[in-house]
Amino acid sequence: MVDQFLAEVLTVNPGIEAARLDWEAMTEMPEVVASLPDPMVSYGYYFTSVQTRTGAMRQRFGVSQKIPFPGKLGTAKARSAADAQVAYWRFRAALRDVFAQGRTLLADLYRADGAILVLRDQESLLRQTADSAKGLVESNQGSLANVIRSEVAAEEIAVRIAQIEAERTGVIARMGALRGEVEPSTAVPRYADPKLPKLPSLAAVMRRSLTANQDVEAARAAVARDDLGIRAAALEYFPDITLGVDYSLVDNSTVLPMTPQNGEDPFLGTVSFNVPIWWDKLGAQKRAAVARRGSSASRQAQLTADVSANVQSAYAMARAMREQRDRFASEIIPGARQAYESTSSAYRTGATSLTDLLDVQQALLGAELGLIDRTSGYLRAVADLERAIGEPLDQQISQTTNALTKP
Repeated sequence: MVDQFLAEVLTVNPGIEAARLDWEAMTEMPEVVASLPDPMVSYGYYFTSVQTRTGAMRQRFGVSQKIPFPGKLGTAKARSAADAQVAYWRFRAALRDVFAQGRTLLADLYRADGAILVLRDQESLLRQTADSAKGLVESNQGSLANVIRSEVAAEEIAVRIAQIEAERTGVIARMGALRGEVEPSTAVPRYADPKLPKLPSLAAVMRRSLTANQDVEAARAAVARDDLGIRAAALEYFPDITLGVDYSLVDNSTVLPMTPQNGEDPFLGTVSFNVPIWWDKLGAQKRAAVARRGSSASRQAQLTADVSANVQSAYAMARAMREQRDRFASEIIPGARQAYESTSSAYRTGATSLTDLLDVQQALLGAELGLIDRTSGYLRAVADLERAIGEPLDQQISQTTNALTKP
């Protein structure tokens, strides 16, 4: 169920799809910005004819093409490609965040289902204890107070089960929202046997985070983009050239008498260029580009430090929860069960009181719920750690996630 759910949300989540389409749109832009500007076609009409030796000029046609200074188009293309890289890492970050949300919801689902299972077993034990107490009352060997205490304890457990069932409904609804579903989700099977990911060493996860974290990679791409922005601002100091050809149509029927008709319709070649003389504007553009680059570099440095801190914090929490979980599983739960079995046997033989039995049952319940809480806490800590690293701890799942990023 876990792998199926995570694979499904990574393919159908609307937020991921939006980020993917943003990235795909950005990948088309380099070809757009690297193209020459559209050529200009012009037409002119002389409202008052201009008489020439070969006739009167009536109409004029022209075509021109602007050619940016060498390097401008290449820089614009590289800058747009860097923008596409930023969009790509944002798409990867969306995958990461949804995956972490899915992991967290599965941990919450396990906590609810595990607690419900334990509480139902405890409720059944309390009902049996109440029935046993009733039998003792009927044989004048027990107290009615013991019956009431057992039934009240069983009803309290039933109330807790109802509350957790409501919480489970909320978890399932959020799981449906992660799939992009609006209608209530269908029934989800009980999740009571989670796979606990193996925790690698801190040094290993730190190394992985240096190259896998999407926020840091997006910041690195932004720095590269802003480096090109500085170059683009510097190139604005150089003029662009516009080449053109004009053609004038001459009306030969208006040639003056006694004028030789040896001319043709004239062509005119033109060359024009802009004059970048507004140094204040150009200087402001370059200073702004330098400031943006500095801002991106500072953001990259801060994100790198934040990722390092987040990985260390999440790793410490995951290790602590795993150690607590293992201690409950290997020491506390077996001890609590042994105490319950011993006390239960003593109660059946009349060697101990119902109060002692209920206390031991409560201790066993607390131990079993504690194991569930710590297992769920470990799964949530792993989700936080994977988000901080930027990829799942399981290499096979990580490869599946990477496959989704291909165009």
